[in-house]
Amino acid sequence: MIRLTAGDKVVLLSALLLLAILYATTWSSHQDSHFATLYVEGKKRYILDLREEKTLAVEGRKGLSKLEIKGGKVRFIASPCRTHFCIRSGWLNPNIGVIACLPNGVSLHLSNQNKTFDAINF
Repeated sequence: MIRLTAGDKVVLLSALLLLAILYATTWSSHQDSHFATLYVEGKKRYILDLREEKTLAVEGRKGLSKLEIKGGKVRFIASPCRTHFCIRSGWLNPNIGVIACLPNGVSLHLSNQNKTFDAINF
C-alpha cells in the first residue's frame, strides 16, 4: 500500500482547491440572459430586453407573428403558420435557446451580453 507524505497531501489539496475555484469562476458564473435576438428571414432585426414587459408584432414572410415578453422571458403568442409549433414551444429559456416560426421566417435566440464561452472542445 502506498502512503501519502505530508507534501503529497498538500499538493493534492492544492490541486483540488484550484479545481474548485476554476469550476466556480468558469462554469458556475452563468447569469440569466436578459436579452433575446430577433431574426426575420435570417437577418438580425432587434435585440429585445427581456426585463421590459410588452407585446410586439413582427412582420414575417406569411404575416404577423406576435411575441409576448413577460417576467424575463419571451414567447410566440400568435403566428400565421398552420402548425403553430412556435406557439407550442412555450417560453424561450436557457434549456431551449432558440424558438422559431420557420414558415414565417421569424426566430428568437437567447443572447448573453457577457462575452464568456459556453463550452470547450479539445
